[in-house]
Parts: sequence; C-alpha cells; structure tokens
Amino acid sequence: MQLTVSRDNLGPVLREMMLRGKDPRRALEPMGVALVSLAKRAHTDASLRPYVWPALANGRPSTLQDTTTLRRAWRVVAVSSDGVTVGNDREYAAVHHGGGRTGPRVIEASGRALRFVIGGRVIFRKRVRHPGSDIPKRRALPVYDDGRLTPHAESVLMGIAVRRMGMES
Repeated sequence: MQLTVSRDNLGPVLREMMLRGKDPRRALEPMGVALVSLAKRAHTDASLRPYVWPALANGRPSTLQDTTTLRRAWRVVAVSSDGVTVGNDREYAAVHHGGGRTGPRVIEASGRALRFVIGGRVIFRKRVRHPGSDIPKRRALPVYDDGRLTPHAESVLMGIAVRRMGMES
C-alpha cells in the first residue's frame, strides 16, 4: 500500500521551487519522512487520523498495534523530482487503510497451539478454519478519501517545503 504526494495544495510550492531552479527532492524527502512519522504516530494519537477509528469488537479503542509490526512498517519508498511515495509492505496494510473483507483461510499454530476463548471456555487447536473478517477503515496516513491531506499534515509538509527551499514569505 502506497501514497504519493505530488500535487494538492503543495503543488504551487513545488512548481515555484522548480521555477527558481531548485531541486524539489531537497524538500520531498523530508516531507516523506514527516508523512511516515505522522502515520506511525497515528496508531497511538487519534488526533492525527483523518477519520475516527471504530472500536474493536470488545469495545476497546483500536490502535492496530498488537505486535507493532504494521506501525513500524511505514517507510519512504521512493523520491523523485515529481513526488515522494510512502508505503507499508505489510499485506494487511491496504485492508486497514481502506476497509474491506478478508477471505476465508486456514490459520495454523506457529507454536504448539492456537489459544482462544469461546463462551468463557479456553480452547486450544493446532489449526482453525477462519471464515474471514469485515475490517473497518482505520486509516493511519493523514489523507482523506478524496486524496486531500489533513490540515495538520498539510501544514507540516508546507512548513518543510518552505524551510528546505528557502521560500519564506
């Protein structure tokens, strides 16, 4: 799952950089790093999310970080003079970003057994047939459905662009 920032309200600033003969990569790389930081922090700071994350089935708030693997996997994927791409290589990142349904699958124990509770009873099994899950949208990247950045993300990225390219107004 990837996001490329190249246009939106930052477009005029990037065009101005190029008109001044400056390499926009000077700003785009730190902007990508800032987006990665915002996505990682959104797992624990709800104010950085573009949408409220639905609670878990048990009613507890969702942070998507049982193991922190998803949170730690955000990174800058590519930087060019046209844009910066950030992404997450975890196979389940996209379904959490946009919501969706996972298919039925067999889950095998990686250790001695799987442990779960049904009706108050603790159950152990070597494998289970999982019917699939409905996954609600839990977006960590600071981007709305229409592709706009959140106001906070836009402000952070604009500040980086202005500072890195020496374009103080």
